Amino acid sequence: MEFEYTHDLHRLIAGVMAAVGEFPFEIPEVIALTEHAVPLRYDEILDTEPVDRQAVVRLVEEVGDWANAQLDLGS
Repeated sequence: MEFEYTHDLHRLIAGVMAAVGEFPFEIPEVIALTEHAVPLRYDEILDTEPVDRQAVVRLVEEVGDWANAQLDLGS
């Protein structure tokens, strides 16, 4: 699978759903992280509400584990 290089999680989730047919996570919860992606990546100051880092790390790990399992199923 090839995906566009973007920080827009909504677009990435749409691509995953088109390719796999599902995304078993709270989509609004994941998409809400988009506003943090670029500023955190490039060390800019955030003008948003702070996030619960532990909850975000857990969510990202769960999504990553699920995505890796999907890739393993496709091999």
